[in-house]
Amino acid sequence: MANDHETQSKAPSPGGLAKDIARLYSFAHVDEGSYRVFTRHPKPRIAQSPITEIPTPPPAPAAMQADSVPAAEPILAQDTAQSASSPIQAPPPMPSAAAAPSVPAIGTPAPQSAQKTAVAIVSYAGGVGKTTFVANLGRILSAHNESVLLVDASGSGLLPFYFGADDLRSGIRTFVSPEPGSLPIHVMGTDRVTREWLENEVKPAMRTVQRTIFDFGTASFSLRPEILPLCAVTVIPLVVDLNSLVSIPRIEANNAAMREQQKLDIPRPTYILNKYDEESEREREGRELIARQAEGRLLPITVRRSPYVTEAISQRMTVVDYAFDSKITEDLYQLAFWLKRIAPVAQPAAKPAGRWSEA
Repeated sequence: MANDHETQSKAPSPGGLAKDIARLYSFAHVDEGSYRVFTRHPKPRIAQSPITEIPTPPPAPAAMQADSVPAAEPILAQDTAQSASSPIQAPPPMPSAAAAPSVPAIGTPAPQSAQKTAVAIVSYAGGVGKTTFVANLGRILSAHNESVLLVDASGSGLLPFYFGADDLRSGIRTFVSPEPGSLPIHVMGTDRVTREWLENEVKPAMRTVQRTIFDFGTASFSLRPEILPLCAVTVIPLVVDLNSLVSIPRIEANNAAMREQQKLDIPRPTYILNKYDEESEREREGRELIARQAEGRLLPITVRRSPYVTEAISQRMTVVDYAFDSKITEDLYQLAFWLKRIAPVAQPAAKPAGRWSEA
């Protein structure tokens, strides 16, 4: 799996990081601080990257119906040559919303694939949008026939609030979609992120679903050697600021040590810019600096800055529920379908509107 995320490129020159820090020093930003039919797909969008050229996707239909699929999926920069010669496979079409679902309960073994499908969304600093990514990716993938477990290994306990919860508690919680046809989402949290919790609760639950997404923060960094080998993909959200830039060499060094010294089979990190303003010249410059440090593993997809993020969580909703027709939902769809291509599940699950409810 690691080969899907690796590319050959020159390492940053000595002193390059210090120069980049100087240029990024004044780039800091302060966050700006009714449901839709979710089975429709937003119009696909691939960001115009100042770093790499991306093949032009086929034109999307003027209006997308409930059972249509996006015309194209995003790709990593190093996948460009391969994609030009082999068409990207579209995700499977949605079944009719009227179809009677058969939803396996947590604890029921799910069809498994030899290929790993778990995803780690990792942050070395707060405020980059890690938990928002986890909740919204889980929401999108569950609506596209995947049984999903979201594991809060960050210690924040916020994931249930994206699905209508109004309290905090440990264990597995199951949230049922207001939309006919979407699978429920299982969310697992704990008061203490420990190896015993991972072995005795998380791993058994992972065997009952098709995809697990880890919300992986500093509270669980001691478990990196245990969690990362379970994953097919590691995605690290960044923002255009000093903290993100200086974190990349540390991330790369830590992962290299796990691969080389501990002989662990872990994916190389893939980076994505969040809260990105593509109209800002300073942010475009900052993106180029981050791309150089990321050595070819910065996704050409970006997730834009949007006030809908804070508005949605204040309503205990995901962004894609709160503002389905928004541009940020398009961005999150692009990331979700990239994940489906990089780490596809073996067989989409059978699928079974208002705020999500807890089962």
